[in-house]
Amino acid sequence: MDFSEIKNKSEREILELLATEKKALHGLTLEARNRTLKQVHKVKLARRTIARLEMKRQALIKARG
Repeated sequence: MDFSEIKNKSEREILELLATEKKALHGLTLEARNRTLKQVHKVKLARRTIARLEMKRQALIKARG
């Protein structure tokens, strides 16, 4: 998910996306450890997406407070 897709989301939507992405990352890391994941680069992409979501969430909190 690109930052351009994230920047128009509300805080509630960002929190929902964060929860789903963290679940997905957990599943991907388990598959990578078991060596059943063929596309290992997806772990890196999931981490980056979570970082983007966290950055946007922090910016919303800072702007609000």
